[in-house]
Amino acid sequence: MRAWLDDQVAAQTLRWRLWAPVAFGAGAAIYFALRSEPALWPLLMGATFALAAWITARRRGWARRLTWPLLMLACVAGGLAAAKVRTEMVAAPIAPALSEPTVIEAWVVDVDSPGQRGARIVIAPVWIRGMTPEQTPVRLRATVRGEPPRPGEAIRLFGILNPPPAPASPGAYDFGRNAFFQGMGGVAFALGETRRADLAPAPWRLRLAMAVNGARYALAERIVARLGERTGGIAAAMTTSHETWISQEDMDVMRD
Repeated sequence: MRAWLDDQVAAQTLRWRLWAPVAFGAGAAIYFALRSEPALWPLLMGATFALAAWITARRRGWARRLTWPLLMLACVAGGLAAAKVRTEMVAAPIAPALSEPTVIEAWVVDVDSPGQRGARIVIAPVWIRGMTPEQTPVRLRATVRGEPPRPGEAIRLFGILNPPPAPASPGAYDFGRNAFFQGMGGVAFALGETRRADLAPAPWRLRLAMAVNGARYALAERIVARLGERTGGIAAAMTTSHETWISQEDMDVMRD
């Protein structure tokens, strides 16, 4: 048994570059499978100690059957720590489920995709009635009626604000988790037409993002104008990722 184990370890140690990302991903998967949120510092210390143990074993010339498991352990610990660090980096306020509609003033960051009840846009809220600046989400995905505003516009809308939706059933796709790592703090549904707002200048990073998204949107408009809404909408989506001109029927066909 020991001889067989030595042979297997010897064979796999030559492939450690292939197994390292697998172990790293396994560590990240373990993090997302935890039932409670772990603290950051224990994970960082565990990853540091595991890496130090592997380096020490290598320098002392330990056998591969010992150093290789230590390397895999260090990668697993690193994946755990990296997932936690990423979670802390994107952490942002989550919108509460308000009991009544509210007023939102925000910058339009991007035009997301069409919806059954209107166009979906990504907005950066500046002010939400009934919420303090500390409670205000960094980004919201809003469904608006009529022609969607362009990236870079300042808008004011009256609508319903809710946190990101939970999974439809146990084990189903978690929209809330996906929204969290995209920086989306909630979803809004406009009850009327959006209006222009007079807001203070946006931070330079937000202005840069809106400028890039505005250029993409302008390119998509030119493609649609040249090729027509049906063909151009699909071409624009493939070129710029803007799905505004794709009909819901075509969207369902591509998804299915």
